Amino acid sequence: MTVRLRLTVPTDLPFVCDVEQAPENAPFILPWPEERHREALDDPDILHMIAEKTETGHPVGYVIIAGLASPHHSIELLRITIALRLPRLKPQAFHLAVYGWDS
Repeated sequence: MTVRLRLTVPTDLPFVCDVEQAPENAPFILPWPEERHREALDDPDILHMIAEKTETGHPVGYVIIAGLASPHHSIELLRITIALRLPRLKPQAFHLAVYGWDS
């Protein structure tokens, strides 16, 4: 399975919140309410993306990057959260987030 990244849209937010609050992810994340994720979609400093299966378009996780408007030209990887437990999925999402993604 391969993944691609695309921009998150408001209809993705229930999925994002479900993945964030899943028992296997909750201990590692300070969850945002859906409204905070919604605000992030319009924030020019934040890139909020859905990781989805390339073959089907089915969402498998999400990525949040901040610092796009930083005067210091540095970004912060806030989150890579994956719904499926596949060993190669998180590294693929990381690689796409850092080196390129489909807009």
